Amino acid sequence: MASPTELSDVLPAAPATTEIEILDPRSDEELDREEAQRATRARGARGAEAERAVPGVHVDFGRTPAAFGHVTGLDGLRGIAVITVLLYHAHFGFAIGGFLGVSVFFTLSGYLITSLLLRERARDGGISLRGFWSRRFRRLLPASLATQAFILILGAAGVWDGDQLRALRTDIPAALGQVVNLSYIVRGTSYVGLTTAPSPLNHYWSLSLEEQFYVLFPLLVAGALLLGRSRRRVLIGVLVAGIALSAVASWRFGTGNVDRAYFGLDTRLSELLIGALLACATLYRVQLANFWQRQAASVVGLLGLLGLGWLMHVATVSSTWLYPGGLLLTAVCSAAAIFGAVQSGLFGRALSFRPLLWVGRVSYGLYLYHWPVFLWLTPRRTGLGQWPLFGVRMAITIALALASYHLLEQPIRNRRFLKGRQPLAVAPVVMAGLVVALLAVTADMPARDVSLDQVTSASASAAPETRLAPPPPPPQRVLFIGDETAGSLVPDPSVAIAAHLDAQVLAAPGCGVAVGGARLVSGQNPLAVNPASCAGMPAQWSAAAAQFLPDVVVVSSGWWDITDRQFWSEDPVRKPGDQTFDDFLTTEISTRVDELSAHGATVAWLTMPHMRRALPGVTFPTETLPENDPARIDRYNDIVRSVASTSPTMKVIDLAAWTAALPGGEFDAAARPDGVTFSAAEAPAATGWIATQIAGLTRKVDAAPAAAAAMTDPSADASMPPAPQLPPRILPAPGEPARVMVVGDSVAFGLAYGLSDWAKDRSDVVIENKGQFNCPVARGGSYRFEQDVAEFPDRCDWAGEFGTWLNASRPHEVVLSTGVWDVVDRILPGDRKWRHLGDPTSDTYFLKEMLSAVDLLSSQGARVVLLTHHHIDVGANKGFTGLPESDPARIDRLNELLGKAHDLRPDVTSIVDAAGWVKSQPGGELDPNKLKDGLHYSDAYLLQIGKWLGPEVLGQLK
Repeated sequence: MASPTELSDVLPAAPATTEIEILDPRSDEELDREEAQRATRARGARGAEAERAVPGVHVDFGRTPAAFGHVTGLDGLRGIAVITVLLYHAHFGFAIGGFLGVSVFFTLSGYLITSLLLRERARDGGISLRGFWSRRFRRLLPASLATQAFILILGAAGVWDGDQLRALRTDIPAALGQVVNLSYIVRGTSYVGLTTAPSPLNHYWSLSLEEQFYVLFPLLVAGALLLGRSRRRVLIGVLVAGIALSAVASWRFGTGNVDRAYFGLDTRLSELLIGALLACATLYRVQLANFWQRQAASVVGLLGLLGLGWLMHVATVSSTWLYPGGLLLTAVCSAAAIFGAVQSGLFGRALSFRPLLWVGRVSYGLYLYHWPVFLWLTPRRTGLGQWPLFGVRMAITIALALASYHLLEQPIRNRRFLKGRQPLAVAPVVMAGLVVALLAVTADMPARDVSLDQVTSASASAAPETRLAPPPPPPQRVLFIGDETAGSLVPDPSVAIAAHLDAQVLAAPGCGVAVGGARLVSGQNPLAVNPASCAGMPAQWSAAAAQFLPDVVVVSSGWWDITDRQFWSEDPVRKPGDQTFDDFLTTEISTRVDELSAHGATVAWLTMPHMRRALPGVTFPTETLPENDPARIDRYNDIVRSVASTSPTMKVIDLAAWTAALPGGEFDAAARPDGVTFSAAEAPAATGWIATQIAGLTRKVDAAPAAAAAMTDPSADASMPPAPQLPPRILPAPGEPARVMVVGDSVAFGLAYGLSDWAKDRSDVVIENKGQFNCPVARGGSYRFEQDVAEFPDRCDWAGEFGTWLNASRPHEVVLSTGVWDVVDRILPGDRKWRHLGDPTSDTYFLKEMLSAVDLLSSQGARVVLLTHHHIDVGANKGFTGLPESDPARIDRLNELLGKAHDLRPDVTSIVDAAGWVKSQPGGELDPNKLKDGLHYSDAYLLQIGKWLGPEVLGQLK
């Protein structure tokens, strides 16, 4: 089930931006300027023109750019940004928007990089791309590689589970290639929805995005200045256009694919370019000279910081307003804070608070190491509360960051280690070593839990595909009615089953489909050929159609309908061809079609083959009997065709033509020994041929139950919907397997996985998995899950889906399981207040929705089995603890309401206490060895559950 918890991906952003941050007593700006000056002196020795990134273009800004030195306020701003990310990844509820610290880093990176590039161009007459990229390489790569090595050491120590090891197989090569964000886009990785434990390298997506920016942006700056002959206006125009195009891309993807909008360089570029735009605006004046202007700038900076605080309080990754509006506003607020920080006013001095400066200077290492440390030291592993655990995590993170800073990063940056071209030789060796270590650490990974392969995102579309073979289609339900010929077509159920039919036969020898008047048969007593029972057969046939709910009603009749008939005592005797007789027969056939198709069946009317019926006590040849007259039979068939031509629910099956094509003709002695009915030997062939003629015909399900299952109005009174008319119960025919459909959320999907394994070698049951990830029974509105807020998608409105599934599968039983999505904090449709189960409004809403679901699921004759739900500890594998949705009281209330639903619909529901069984097993409900993420059971345990649950489910078929 996709869940908003996958916030781990957000963290990466912070470090990425932090890459440009100050990690030395001298700032990155100072180090870059010193490096550029060294390069200038070197070029002077060799000839400046030979080293220009854009040769032949001289710089003439018209005036000298303002000096750009170390600003302590920017270190403080960096510190604030990385702290918000750390708090966010520690899952503090007051920092639910802390991922926006990444956006602050992006804007700051754009500002600093552009400031340095413009000043280098003005100073040196060109931009040394080689020098720029070399500085970035020395600044960022060593700590990045060291962090990956640290992650692999933890993997070798057994810290990471199978899902995390599998993620590393892809993420480490992607991190080495600086394409983690692109890898996530291609793989469809969700930012907030992963149910599996997050990858230890999730935070590298932002590092990759920054590296891509560092490769491309200097080329853009150089090209814009070249085209503009060193005038800023072209560069500014390019930046504005880039911001606009990036915003459009963010809006386009944000409306349908939040993860694509979050990870893309194209969609996040505007945040970097707004910083670049600020750098262009402050090229000639970084600090304001006027005292009051500086105070006004401090106010602007404070307002920007307050705006960031508000955004970080209300934003969630899945908030659609973020794309692009929220992210653009974040970048503007960041730019305002940067502008205020570089002034010498009160705001800049406040940001120079010494602890903030220290955090800002080591922010890159803090960001790199904190995420694997946080994933390693979880509440489940340590047993610590949130604040004590945060202290332990930060102590280890700070120690790692300081060691990396002093022993690795600074020596390489300052060329005390790996001088000259040595990094070009060392880096590939280290990278190759990481790949070899990766293969060794991930050599023996546990098998993937395939039952959760599709549980990726709250925005996951439609029902997931299961890796299990799909269940066979249900047999076509066919009701055979008519006279003795109908009975001969299906002498026993095995004949129909062989033709993939679920058949029932209600034959009435001696009775036709037309009721009225008195039949007159040659040489027979009128009382004998007009039994009172025949008058009641149409009602019995209609009742059978209502009870059995067939796809097709096959009608085989005719001989008893073409006999002479007298409608009243003084009426002349009439026969086929007489207008009164034909009108009567037409009306009766039309009436039978309407009655038999009333519940959605197609009426397949068989034409009548020519007959040679022998009558008891009649000695003259059968062919001379008026009732066997081919002309009468042909007239009957014409009337059948005439009625079908005007009836959309009737289909003519030309059995007469098929019979005439038999080897011995229509009176083949082996096939029709009495000249009327089919022999037991020939019946399967006849039934099989009829099956081919009606193949694909399915019952047209009444849409009324689905239409009636409109979403509940929370403002309506608390009265429960009345139970609908009890539907006919559908039970398996002899020899037919019981069809069980499982509906609900991702937990239901997993239970169906276990049931399917239990049923795979059985012939008496088939399981169909219809679990819908991230969908509740109580539909609509917004929800809060793992501190993220989102809306339930339209696909979670099950009214249409249930009806479609029931029609396609025709289950005998529906197993319904629901849990976490019905106990989360909710804002119900039309409501404005956060509620959850236990609140009377929420309880009433859930119970009404549950009853609507039960009424729809049982509307075609299936029994609905309600499963109690186990207690949960949501996000346990991602560092969450004590989330509201994990409150045991909420699950207990859910199970109580399931009991109330059963009490209100006792004739169509049963309850199976799945939670009670799991609780009674060794380890209980929350055993981390079985309940890997605090919500979903592992595949191995689902198979155990299936072995217990299968017989329980079958036991409800009654």
